Amino acid sequence: MPHVKKWTIITIRKAVQHYLENKFGLEPLFLYHPFYPYPVIKKNNTRSSSTISISRIAFEKNIEIILKANKLLN
Repeated sequence: MPHVKKWTIITIRKAVQHYLENKFGLEPLFLYHPFYPYPVIKKNNTRSSSTISISRIAFEKNIEIILKANKLLN
């Protein structure tokens, strides 16, 4: 993979960074995931804490479980 060594490879997971280092001898740059900070809207309610569950929408993420859990929180 000599052509890959001239690029800067960026990973957002430490496991991927280690895999590329150990398997291919590459030196990827690890950056924390660029999470978008959504605004928090506080409502007056009787709960002691407000909790939500978020996930990237993808089949393998079992999004239906997250949707059911969020309904229980409302």
